[in-house]
This record gives sequence, structure tokens and C-alpha cells, in this order.
Amino acid sequence: MKAQWEQMSPNMKRGLSVGGIAGGLILMVMVFSPNPDDGASSRNRKETIRHILTDTNTRDVGVDSLAANVKLLSERNEQLRREVERLRRDVDSGRLSPGSPSIPSEVNAELARLRAELDDVRAGGDAAVEGTNSRFEVPLSAMELPKDEKPLPSNPDDYFANAPLPDPLYQQPVNGQGTRARDVPLPPITIRMIEPEVVAEPEVVVQEAPPLYLPAGSIISGTLITGLDAPTHESARREPFPALLRIQKEAILPNRFRADIKECFLIAAGYGDLSSERAYLRGETISCVREDGGVIETRLDSYAVGEDGKAGIRGRLVSKQGQLVAKSMMAGFLQGLAGAFDVNPVPTIQTGNAGDTQLYQQVMSQEALQGAAIKGTGKALDRVAKFYLDMAENMFPVIEVDAARKIEVIVTRGASLSLATSQGGGARR
Repeated sequence: MKAQWEQMSPNMKRGLSVGGIAGGLILMVMVFSPNPDDGASSRNRKETIRHILTDTNTRDVGVDSLAANVKLLSERNEQLRREVERLRRDVDSGRLSPGSPSIPSEVNAELARLRAELDDVRAGGDAAVEGTNSRFEVPLSAMELPKDEKPLPSNPDDYFANAPLPDPLYQQPVNGQGTRARDVPLPPITIRMIEPEVVAEPEVVVQEAPPLYLPAGSIISGTLITGLDAPTHESARREPFPALLRIQKEAILPNRFRADIKECFLIAAGYGDLSSERAYLRGETISCVREDGGVIETRLDSYAVGEDGKAGIRGRLVSKQGQLVAKSMMAGFLQGLAGAFDVNPVPTIQTGNAGDTQLYQQVMSQEALQGAAIKGTGKALDRVAKFYLDMAENMFPVIEVDAARKIEVIVTRGASLSLATSQGGGARR
């Protein structure tokens, strides 16, 4: 055995050692641990069989029965109380008048029904108490009742003995032999109108929000709805051409603030500059309509900035003066060409002896007609050239700016967007 142990490898020796130790520990646990079956059997033996015929405790059955009976008595008692209250309300409201002949029969029938129900309740309670196990007597005071119900007295007769007496005017013997006290005068019926108390509602003072203020330097982004042909004449600076801008974003105010003026309109006007080929627009009036129908219309001093970030909007330079100048030059060229066909009279010298006869030169000749036609054509072409020049002076180049251009408007002077009128002229769609 020792030789075999010596021949084993170190890993095998380690495995056998660990296995032996684990087996020993398992054996010790099995020897010293208690048997669960023995404990269960001992507990079963210790339990005493107390109920032979039924599986439930007879004491619990008796208590449940008493509780059910008490609950039934409480319900019957509540029904009787409601009937008495109903009769009392009928008497107080005047529906049962003393002079009504149906009162005695109705009251007798009601009292007889109530007495029969009371007898049934008593009989049911006694039978329930007698049917319970006499060994287990539980007092009613020890039973747990709902919080909203008062415990019943031990003797049911005490409840009726302590009940409030009815009005003697409406007392009726149970046997029906007695009569009511008809001679006693009834109190008069008083009808009183109870008006609801009118509580004056406090006036709610609605404070108007302060008007929106656009300070200088605010940036307004929008789209041109109408295009513009900005003239480049000097007079256009005094009388600029209008354009309409639709605001589509919130205004950017200083210090990262914003103002909601989307869908407002801005009227702008501008002129063209020939040297820079740009149209310079300046803001004139901004108009808005609030949710409540209030209209805002105020002056807004500002200028437009194009997509390139420079003042003004770059456009196309369109000029028609070249055509007029070309036509004027053509008229002048034709005038000069007509002068080449003109004829002039040449003076002659008479060397011979004409005597007393005076010589005359004939004016109406073919050459004279040719000269007259050429001179007339030259003067007409001169007038045409002057006409084209005058027209060219009145026509100036324009800067074309298309619609739907996205531009920004910079406010140069702060403006308060206050209400112009409290009611708008249209409905929101």
C-alpha cells in the first residue's frame, strides 16, 4: 500500500487527499444531523385530536352563529328605525292630516306589520341562542361590532322601552278600539321659503401683461413675400419703393433672449445703388394680431441684411438705356448719311454782253428737289435722336430682387409692441 502511494503522481495524491477529507465531512454531517421524519412524527403524536365529528371548532361555529344572529337583529332594528322615521316625516310634512279618514287604518296596518316583524326577530334570536352549544357562552358585549354601529342592549325589550314616545296627537291603540284626540287643536302649518344665500363673487382683476419691447440690435428673420425693382435714381432715396416681409422665426434679443413675433408682417421700403448693385431696404411698420384678437401696429426703424451678411440685398442690375442710346446713334448716322446727297447752288460769272436783258437762275430743278428731300430727312433724324436721348435720361437702371428671399432685419431703434385696438378684423383659421 505504501509502495503504491509512493508510485502515485503528486496530482493523484492531492486528489485522493481532497476526496478523503470531503467524504469524511459528509459522513460526519449525516451522522450528527437530526432526521426530519422523526420530528414530524413526534409533532403529529403531540397533537391531540379534539374534534371527532367535524373538522372545524365547535366554539367557532357557535360564535359565528351568534355573530350572524346579531347582524340580522341589527338589520331588522335599522329597518324599524327607518320606518318610524318615515312615518314621522310624513306626519311633519302634512301628508297625514288629522282629518283624513284613512289615517287610522294605515297606522293600524303599519303598527301590526311592525309588531309582527318584531315578534319574528325575537323568535329568531331565541331559536338561534338555543341552537348553539351551551358549553360556549359568549356575551354580546365581547363580540366585535362595526365601528359605525352601537352595541344592542342585552334585552331587546329595553330598546323599545327607551325609545322616544310618539306624538300623543297621533297615538292609536294597537287593538283599534281607541280614538285619537280630535279635540286637541293642531298647530298651524307654517310655510317658509328658504332662499339660497347669494355669495358675491370677488371681482377678478386681470392684469394686462406689459407690452413686448424690441430693443435696438434685435434680429428678425423672415421671407420676402413681394419682390422689388429698386430704382437707382437719386429721387428714389426720397421716395423708396415698398416691400412686404413675413416674419417666420422668433426675434433674437440681446443676452440670449427671444421674442415670439412669428407670423407678423413687416413693411419695408428701399432703393437701389448702381455702384454696389444692391437694394437697400429699411423697415417702416410692423403689424401683429394676438390670440385674443388684439391688433399691434407700430413703427419699427430697421434695415435689411442679405444672405452674405452685408447691409442691403444683392440683386440683378437691369438697364434699358443702351437700347435708347443705340437708336439715337442710328438716327444721327442716318442724318449724316443724308447730308452726303445734298446739292448746293454754285454762283456763276457773266463775261459776255447781256445788254439790257437780266439773267435768272431756275430754282425748280431736279437738283433742287433732291437737296430739299435730303435736308428734310436730316432734320427729322436729328429730332429722333434727341427724342431717344431724352427718353434715356428719364430711364434709370433698377436692381431686381426676387420674392421668397430669406433676409434678416436689424432693429436700429427700440420699439414697444403695444395694442392699437382690442379687436381684430378677422378670424383665425
